[in-house]
Amino acid sequence: MRKPMLAGLLALCCVLSSSAQDEQTRLETFLGNFEKAQTLSVKLKVLQDSMRGGIQDMGPLYLRAVEYVNGRSAELDTDALLRQMALLASELAAESKHLPAAEPLWMLFEAAEDPVVRSSILEALGVLAADRDAIVARMEAWLAGRNALRQRGSARRRAWSWRRSGPWALSERSLRSRCFSRPPTRATPPRPPLRQKRRSAPCRGI
Repeated sequence: MRKPMLAGLLALCCVLSSSAQDEQTRLETFLGNFEKAQTLSVKLKVLQDSMRGGIQDMGPLYLRAVEYVNGRSAELDTDALLRQMALLASELAAESKHLPAAEPLWMLFEAAEDPVVRSSILEALGVLAADRDAIVARMEAWLAGRNALRQRGSARRRAWSWRRSGPWALSERSLRSRCFSRPPTRATPPRPPLRQKRRSAPCRGI
């Protein structure tokens, strides 16, 4: 009774061990292909191909992709392929629940200016940084700063709107028209015609 049970457990352990080795080999293969790729398009293709066989164990690959984008964050505004890689890497890092990617993703969030990229990173951090108090505090501080800027901007717009249509707007316009308008030109009176000198008549009989 015990021998068949032990044999079954041993076989199960062998299968699990073999599966884990296969997954590790697959991860190392994709990591190697990502490092060897010379162009962004090929690196992006490696990430896309990694999704076919399951992404649960591909977290280190997606972390490497985020780190790669971080190293070239100054080009995000001009390189469409790099932006696409940033979007895909942040999405896959969240789906694979690879927690070590949280800190590099926050660094990428601070460096990026594209609102679409930032939105994708915030969604990923909502999954990966839920238990990271330091990152959550920085996210809350950033959101508070953005809200403060919006409130100041809306207050300035309201003040400018009231200034343009308020009760003293007319007096301000009239004051500006007095200060900056050109004075009316006065018509110059016509000059009197020049009197012609009479020529003396030639003396006769001389």
